[in-house]
Amino acid sequence: MNLELLAQILAVAVASGIICTQATQFIKELGLMNKCIFRVASIIFSFGMGYCFAYSFTNLTIEYRLWIAVLSIIGAEAIYKSFEGKFGLKPLSEIAIIEKNKIEENEIPR
Repeated sequence: MNLELLAQILAVAVASGIICTQATQFIKELGLMNKCIFRVASIIFSFGMGYCFAYSFTNLTIEYRLWIAVLSIIGAEAIYKSFEGKFGLKPLSEIAIIEKNKIEENEIPR
């Protein structure tokens, strides 16, 4: 087992995951998509970003880049919870309040 390679893959996946989470949080705060579409778009974005990140900053093979992309998706939630409150990442409860306020602002008075 090549532990150095595994550590490199995990390090790139964590970096990619942090960037993906920050980007998806920004998109989520805009409130342009419903939850279902947002989740699918988030998965696709995380996979693509993970692969592109690995392609740009490593010289790993395609198979390892795909693993980084998958780990970017899987680890995004865990990474987010680990870094919540740091690097400008807002707590999930605060995001829920922002979304609720945006919905209430957009309601049409009768």
